[in-house]
Amino acid sequence: MSRLFLQVRSSISFIVCDTRCFLKDFYESRQSVQSDKVAALLEGLAQDNVKVVLVMTGGGTEAIASLFCGGGASRVMLEVVVPYAKKSLESLLGGEQERSCSPGIARHLAMKAFCRAVTLETPPQHAVGVGATASLRSTNPKRGTHRIHVAVQTLFATTTATLELTKGVRLREEEERIAGQLILARLASSCTSGKNKNNFPAMPVDLSSEETVTIDTTTAPLSWQLLVSGEQMIVDARSEAVLGAEKLSEAETRQRLIFPGSFNPLHEGHRQMASLASKIAGQPVDYEISITNVDKPTLDYSDLESRIVQFDAVERVWLTRAEHFTEKVVLFPQSTFVLGADTFMRLWDPCYYDGSTSKMSEAIAFIAEQISGFIVFGREYKGSFCDPQSLSSPSSLLNKCRFVPEAEFRTDISSTVLRKYRDQ
Repeated sequence: MSRLFLQVRSSISFIVCDTRCFLKDFYESRQSVQSDKVAALLEGLAQDNVKVVLVMTGGGTEAIASLFCGGGASRVMLEVVVPYAKKSLESLLGGEQERSCSPGIARHLAMKAFCRAVTLETPPQHAVGVGATASLRSTNPKRGTHRIHVAVQTLFATTTATLELTKGVRLREEEERIAGQLILARLASSCTSGKNKNNFPAMPVDLSSEETVTIDTTTAPLSWQLLVSGEQMIVDARSEAVLGAEKLSEAETRQRLIFPGSFNPLHEGHRQMASLASKIAGQPVDYEISITNVDKPTLDYSDLESRIVQFDAVERVWLTRAEHFTEKVVLFPQSTFVLGADTFMRLWDPCYYDGSTSKMSEAIAFIAEQISGFIVFGREYKGSFCDPQSLSSPSSLLNKCRFVPEAEFRTDISSTVLRKYRDQ
């Protein structure tokens, strides 16, 4: 009996050992194939002079190991940033985020990465920003879905990939591996427009038969590309015609009625303000959306498309890089600006001038000299209605203002609240 037991145990040990060897060989073979594909990807990107910045949160860090474990990464990869903690992500993106795992966050991270690549002296046409955010299996079970969003930002397009994983069938390590695979796959798929487009390998993603990756791409017209690259400060949102600051005719931008804002989304309150301002000024309203903002991420092409489509075809919409109001008044000289009370107050807030009161004073004097006037509307601000007539405005600005009283206009609609309802 003991001899039989020893024989069975020996057979089981042999089977276990053989199985382990098989799995080890299979895994090493698979890793070797993956490493070869990553090496080919890096080589193709290097030949096209592509420079990549990768920003990720929530998962996908296996992509970092894959990109850096072999040679060649230094020719392509500029930087990897992992803002994992909530405060770290908020610091990177300029404030509290309504959701930390969404296609929008992935796009914002990708645009941050793209801008960072350009800052590191990469020509915009060669810069690639990759942003990834994931909600994966964790110690505490998640009530929501397990999902991965990967965005790639280039000068030519914004592309976002979304994958919802089948919940409860994989370990955390397996979901991490898939997130890393998706990052590599999207990097390869979104960078195949150069001279080596046929040499980029297909990067596999281990999906089940029930899982699919949804791809959304917004391709930019030339005018948007010139704006994002910094070659132009202002363009017509709907026109391929390129308008450089040095080429603008007086008739195009001088003495306009300009309504600046993010319009995310455009709502009835905006419409009412535009209508009243147009009656007061006796001219139609032009809308201005700046792709750069002192405390928000640069807008990507998907953002721009979704905002511009809200306006009627006959309405004039300008896209600018006017991050500060002093830049807006240069682009639109001797124009009248339509503002809510909350935006109006920022004009004399030192925090928008590096905390310097002297810079603030200089800016206010410059603005007052350049503009024709302001039409200022009351707005809800920090939980209560702010009447612009009650504000302690600098006298140089006050002389240029037409305040719309609460009796003529009041609406407490908020784009922030509307976004929360929309995203629920």
